Amino acid sequence: MKGKQLMAQTDSNTSKNKFKHLLFHQRTLIEFMVKNGYKPAEIARELGVNRSTVSRELKRGSVEQIIAGKSVLKYFVETAQEIADRKKANVGRKPKFLNCSEFLSHADKLMKEEKYSPDAVVGQAKDLDLFSPQEMVCTSTLYRYIDADLLMTRNIDLVSKMSRKPPFELV
Repeated sequence: MKGKQLMAQTDSNTSKNKFKHLLFHQRTLIEFMVKNGYKPAEIARELGVNRSTVSRELKRGSVEQIIAGKSVLKYFVETAQEIADRKKANVGRKPKFLNCSEFLSHADKLMKEEKYSPDAVVGQAKDLDLFSPQEMVCTSTLYRYIDADLLMTRNIDLVSKMSRKPPFELV
């Protein structure tokens, strides 16, 4: 093996991926360990995460309950998972469809009544400055909205789209 070097290291120096969300089974383990009196640092060691992750999770998933006249915080896996799911649902960009309703109704009218193509609608709106760029969508997005049935215009209303051959499909 002249000229080739082999890596003979037994210890890897690459670190574990960080910033992973906790999974349901990890939250279940947290709930079990909290009920059995484990401290957040011990739970974190068991899960292989930072102890602040466990502390934040305990804070986020705890519910105030009144037991024997005293207010007590208790961690519930279902509550924590529901909060996490709600936060995940709010991540990402909101669809532009909601902000462009005036342009989309204008486009619908031109495509249905005047037999304009989506490209012609967008081009006319840009040329005549009928709408600001924030109030409009591009041609490909307009086609996507038509395909997804988000507009009154259907593919059958578009003259050129129905005359095209469907894409070749491999079986």
